Formats: sequence, structure tokens, C-alpha cells
Amino acid sequence: MRSRSPIGQIIGALLLLATPLLLAAGPPATPGIPEVATHIVVFAEGADPGLAAEALARAHGLAVTHVYRHALRGMAAVVPEGRLEGLQRDPRVAYVEENVPVYLAEQVLPTGVDRIDADLSPVAGIDGVDTRVDADIAIIDTGVDRSHPDLNVAGVTDCAGPNPFRGSCKDGHGDDADGHGTHVAGIATALDNGVGVVGVAPGARIWAVKVFSDSGSGYLSWVIAGIDWVTARASDIEVANMSLSWGGNVASARTAIQNSVARGVVYVVAAGNGLSDVYGADGQFGTSDDTEPASYPEVATISALADFDGRPGGITSKTLRFSACTEDRDDSFACFSNYSRSVAPGNPVTSPGAAIDLMLPGVDILSTYKGGGYASMSGTSMASPHGAGLAALYIATHGRATNAAGVYAIRQALVDAGWNQNHLSGLTLFDDPDGNPERLGRAESGGSTPVDQPPTVSITDPSDGATVSGAVAVTAQATDDNGVTQVEFFVDGTSIGSDSDGSSGWSASWDTTAYTDVAYTVSATATDTAGQTASDSITVTVDNSTAPPPSDAMHVGDLDGSTTVAGRNWKATVTVTVHDAGHAPVASAAVTGTWSDGYSGSASCTTGAGGQCSVSTGAIKSVPSVTLTVTGVSRDGLTYDAGSNHDPDGDSSGTTISVNRP
Repeated sequence: MRSRSPIGQIIGALLLLATPLLLAAGPPATPGIPEVATHIVVFAEGADPGLAAEALARAHGLAVTHVYRHALRGMAAVVPEGRLEGLQRDPRVAYVEENVPVYLAEQVLPTGVDRIDADLSPVAGIDGVDTRVDADIAIIDTGVDRSHPDLNVAGVTDCAGPNPFRGSCKDGHGDDADGHGTHVAGIATALDNGVGVVGVAPGARIWAVKVFSDSGSGYLSWVIAGIDWVTARASDIEVANMSLSWGGNVASARTAIQNSVARGVVYVVAAGNGLSDVYGADGQFGTSDDTEPASYPEVATISALADFDGRPGGITSKTLRFSACTEDRDDSFACFSNYSRSVAPGNPVTSPGAAIDLMLPGVDILSTYKGGGYASMSGTSMASPHGAGLAALYIATHGRATNAAGVYAIRQALVDAGWNQNHLSGLTLFDDPDGNPERLGRAESGGSTPVDQPPTVSITDPSDGATVSGAVAVTAQATDDNGVTQVEFFVDGTSIGSDSDGSSGWSASWDTTAYTDVAYTVSATATDTAGQTASDSITVTVDNSTAPPPSDAMHVGDLDGSTTVAGRNWKATVTVTVHDAGHAPVASAAVTGTWSDGYSGSASCTTGAGGQCSVSTGAIKSVPSVTLTVTGVSRDGLTYDAGSNHDPDGDSSGTTISVNRP
């Protein structure tokens, strides 16, 4: 076991939780040129990057480590003490930002590939025969083992460390001494060659962009150099994966990614492993506690799913323990993964997960590793390349993006194709901590859209086989796989109210036998927006000792309480709804009642055209609640049937209701 940093370490040979680490400063500086810049300098508009870097270095005594020409016009440099203020005032400079550390967000069919159905994608073509996906993915990471037999490496470059005035990165250099980048690359692209593992987009060309030192430390100046390198090759590279993060609100890094996205590169990034909001504790985008680049609207941010068998259903009882959390269960939100409680205005992609595009497998993922080997690792670092592979499959089928709008269309298509967390192929444990359940990413199957499952319907009250008397009140619930849940209340086939966060077609039916027969059937049916239906039926037994309600009967159909406050005093109000036997509103009905439990007195009102009227107490000071009991309802031509009183909201008996002090 070797130490990666004061608080980070590789756990054995098979497991890495890539949580944000406090990294060491890296290898010693090269004589004459410091290894790590202190600041990132963005040039004024119109400046030539090479000329400006040389001129500013001479004028302010800077040691330049990188010059950016494509994603950003600027440089990274060591600014001597006492020279920063003069540099900031120089008219050739737009702004200066401090450099910050960057952290790794850490032929068997891997469970992750199986779980997102990449093995069913005709574009992936996973069948043990090495036919390669025609797409290019940049792995901006610790480098990639270019000699690994299970990877198709098209090019490598090393952006970690100084390379001033020579393109910022060293092409042909950048082997992976850490293993993280090789693992990430294999998840996205490992060859379908009958050995080792297979990736989501097998054989897609890898462009290895090293932005971490051999000791595993990294800096934002190096990451921007990597983004700059990718942007210069945007005509070849369609997707870039960044399984890394830093904290803060860094304008230069976001500008670099924005410019790269504008060239048609899809950036897929890890959400981070802090079990926190990507917008930080304040929940606000663009503040100093953000996790970047996960918080950027321009990137596809990926959270982590815990899955141990490659299948839904939560049938595997496996527990893993990490330093960042307690445990993970099969088919659940990974206990270390960052999340999103809100989304920045103007986000170009609409996702149920707010600022998170998708959830993808990130626990105990087997993939390629340095030295030609294989290892299992965990973290949103592992979830992100599943997303990069999905983007590559989509591009190989539908074509690449050439601008930002095209990038956002690809991201939106991947979000739209995902499974909702409550889908049959979704989660078993609904433990997403933010209330914004991002979809589970999935590969296209023959270019088809996700299968729309029919709704499910259940009658929850009364129970099947129950004995009833009076009018039969039924509660039915339907849930569709698109996340719509609706509860509706019926009495003798007539809907009397619903509680819904979506829309579904509803109906109920009763058999036509006489009411006094011993048994009859109640059915409830729901229809979703695709026209698919489902139903549930129960049998109830009627108590023959109870006579059927007369056709001229009326009853209380609802009681609703409310309160108002004036200083120390409060007042209770109850609204009474009166229905006839057909559950139509009854106007001009005189309602009487009594108050009790801390307030006494009689109450009376007369219903209006909607069948409703209200009664109120006087001012009350100290009692916690009061109760209204309806004692009578009268109207010429109708008979009050108190036995049929009911309340579809369930907050009263239909005859009695308690109102609590606010």
C-alpha cells in the first residue's frame, strides 16, 4: 500500500475510492523553470498569445510554464512576490487568477457496461470480435498506458509541468504511472477482443492527455493546457472525459471549456465524491464553494450508481465500505456521490437531476490498469467514462457536433434516453439525497427510444374481500414509469377528487347487480399518455342489514379546516361540502353543528351553488385545537343520510373534524 497524499491512498490492488484528496506539491522544480505556476493570466482581447507571454514575462519578471492559444488566450506563470499588482494593471492583461490544485475524482463483461445495456447496442457490437467504434475520446487524466493490449491509443501528450512557448504540452510523452487514467480509458473504450474487459464504446480511439504528475498531483494550469490541446484538435476529437475536480469559482477554466464546447467537443465530467451539492453548501452556482467543472452548465455531469451484478432489482446483498461514507447497497445512489439540489438559470440541458445529467455505474468497476493489467476502482471518476462512452456511441450513430448547440443536443438526447429511477430498470433503494432524481444512463438499442412501460394500478382501500355498508368509497393509485403518480377517489363509480403530480385518464366501474346483493366487483382503470391501460379489481360484500341509501338522500361529502391568526388569538374555520346521492353539490342545504374541545357553541350555515358553506369560531387564546361535529343537514325534498358521510382527503370522519392551532 503506497501513499498518494497525506489523506489519500490506494486501497489494495483492486479498489480505489477517488475522493477529493489534499495532494502533495509534486516533483521538484526543473532548474530555471518552476514546475508549478502560481497564477493563470488571461490576455486582453486581440493579443497574440506567444508575443504577449514573452513581453509580459520580460516586463514583470515572470517564469512562464504554459501558453494557451486555442481554448483560452493566456498563460500560466510564476509571479514573483510584489509583482502581481503591476501585472494586473498591465493593459495587455484581462484578468489574473490563482492556480489551484486539481484532484482525481476516483473478456469479462464489466457490470457497468452490462447495467447500461451497452452490450445490446448494435453500434457497440459487443460479440467478442474486435470491430471498433468510430469515435474519438480524449482522456484528460493521469495519462494512459499506451502499450496496454486492450486499448486503442491514437495519441498521447503530457501537459503536466512546464513547456513554455512550445505548445504547452509535450506530444509523444505522458505514460500513466498512476493507473487512474488507464482505468478510465478502459471503461469508455476497452477493445472487444475476447480478452480482459470490454468498454462502453469498444475500440474508440483514445487521445491520452496527461494533466497529473507521476505522483498523482495536478494543477489547474495543467488542466487548462490539456483543454487547450484538445480544442486545437477538435476536428478529430468529439468527446473529452474529465474524471477530476477542483474547488472554487474559476473563470479562466470555464472560458476554456466554453470555447472548446463551441468547437463541438462534448465534455463529460465526474460529479465528485464529497456527498455534497455540486453548487456547494449555499446551493448557488458561481460561488467559491462550487465543485468544478461539475457545476458548469457546459458539461455533462455524471453521478455514481452502486450496482454489483450488472442487473436491476437489487438482488445482490453486497456492502462496500469507504472513508467517505458508510456503505453501498446494490442498485442505489452511491453513498459518496455528489448531487444537485438546484440548477443554474439558462442551463442548456433539461434534466430531472437539475445540474446532473445522468447517473452511471461507479462502484467496484473492473477495467484496464497500468502495466497492462486490470483492477477494480470506485468513484464518480468511474461513472463519468461510462457517460463518455455513451456519447461516443451516440455520435457514431447520429454524427458529431460542430458547435455548442450540437453538443447540448447530444447531451439532451442521452438524458431523454435514460431510465427514471423508479423504472423497472432503475433503483431499488430510492436514496438520492437531493429530491432531483437524475436518470440512469442507457445505450440505444437499435436506435429505438426507451420502452414506455404501462402504468400500474392498485385499489388501496377497501381491501379485497372487505364487508361494507352504505356507499362504497374507493381509493385507487396509479404509477407510470415516467414518474407520474396519481391517487383518485371514487364512490360508486363516480370520481369525487384526485391528488396528482401528473395527468392520467381515470375511470371506475361497478357491476350492475342490485345493491342489496351479497357481493359485487369494483374496478379502477388508468390510461397513460401513450394510451396504455392497466386496472385492478376487488370484490366487496355488502352488509344486507343496511338498507341502500334512498335516491333522495344527501350527505356530507367533505370537511376542510383552516385557521387564521390575529396577535395571540386564533380562529378555526370549517368548510362543509354537501352532496346528493349522485355526488352532485346540494345548494340551499342548512347545516348545523357544535364546537367542542376548548371552544363551545353552536354553528350553522347554508350551502351555496357549489354545495359549500363555512362556519367559524370566535377568537381563541390558549387551546391547541377545537372540534366541529355536524349534527344535521336539512333541505326540502331531500333526506339527510349521516351514514354516507365521508371525506376524500382523509382528514376527518365526514361528520367530525379537528382543527389544530397553527
